[in-house]
Amino acid sequence: MSGSGLEGIQPTPDDLARELGTTGRQVRGFLRTRFPRPECDKGTAWSLTAEQVAAVRQTFAGGQARSPSDHSKASRDRPKRSEPVPGRTYHDEWFWEGNVQGAVRTHLTSQGWSVPVGADTASKEQGDDLVATRGGETMVVEVKGYPSRGYADPKRAAEVKRTSPTSQAHHWFAQAMLRTTRTMDRRPPVTVAMAFPDRPRFLDLLAQTWSAISLLGIKVFLVHEDGSVSTYAGPKGGGSA
Repeated sequence: MSGSGLEGIQPTPDDLARELGTTGRQVRGFLRTRFPRPECDKGTAWSLTAEQVAAVRQTFAGGQARSPSDHSKASRDRPKRSEPVPGRTYHDEWFWEGNVQGAVRTHLTSQGWSVPVGADTASKEQGDDLVATRGGETMVVEVKGYPSRGYADPKRAAEVKRTSPTSQAHHWFAQAMLRTTRTMDRRPPVTVAMAFPDRPRFLDLLAQTWSAISLLGIKVFLVHEDGSVSTYAGPKGGGSA
């Protein structure tokens, strides 16, 4: 990729990963999804632009782009992984399943769908997450949130899960695929969809499985941090409102 637009020497994906407390693989996966490269550049080292660096920092640093000097201070002030954030729970996070479910329900309602209350995710109620109807069509939506580093149970708030959020997200994605394909065999037939928060791990998994997902006719909704919802259109198409 051309180095035009660089302001000075830009960090590499691995530099950004160390700065933001993630992995180079996660950063590169995000870059491949957000900034697709031409075939001739694939497999070569990334030469990042200022725009790409800012996008990575915004995504992996909670929506606030900061300079390297700011991050060095932030790393000292950031709570340790074993320390809970006072007054904040997993259910307060925008990517919690219940919040993702609510955003998709609001979006579908704005599109003319009738969407009764779905399964209560907070109590882990069994059943379809969302069932929407419009003009004789029924759509069943399987909703997933993004895992937290700690436990949702307040009694275990100070503990850190042994399974990393990245690995757990992989399992949740697989569960969503299985439940959705099973729903496709329902009679009478229904339209099926999956909904995920707009996180790099899910974008990477969607890109890896998109040929199968699109062949099966499964719709995919992405919920963004601001509560907006888009329809995923593939690794190159991104999302459409």
